[in-house]
Amino acid sequence: RQGLLRHRPGNAFYLFSAGEQLEILGSMDENSTMLDQAIQAYQAALFADASVAVFDDVTRYKAWEMILVLLQKLGDVGQGEHWFRRAQASGYPWTIPSQLPYPRMFHPHFAAKPFWDCADAEHLQYLCRRLEANIRTIRAELRRALARI
Repeated sequence: RQGLLRHRPGNAFYLFSAGEQLEILGSMDENSTMLDQAIQAYQAALFADASVAVFDDVTRYKAWEMILVLLQKLGDVGQGEHWFRRAQASGYPWTIPSQLPYPRMFHPHFAAKPFWDCADAEHLQYLCRRLEANIRTIRAELRRALARI
């Protein structure tokens, strides 16, 4: 797996994708080595992007976010603080690590409520349509999961 990070060292998208896959696999097994490799992949993706600027703001933010989330999950407070300061220095208006700094993802005027109506926001309409279109699959998966309990 470590060789994957050296396979395309300057390809920001490849490294970002490797980070996503390593994070998924590492989270499924609670594998700290894989989670650490995911962090390395996201860090390498940001360094590669710094040279070529191919990421959009959302992808760049997601890389920063995943580094911080994974470091927090691994309990590495020192590195988490280091990368948090780097993210702030890069221009993201973070004041605390749990805050979402990206304006298209952080909406300070949204009300906190336990349930939202699908018509409340455009992104919710999309999500509701996707969920409704897949209700049979969701129910079947839920039933299988509940049967194991």
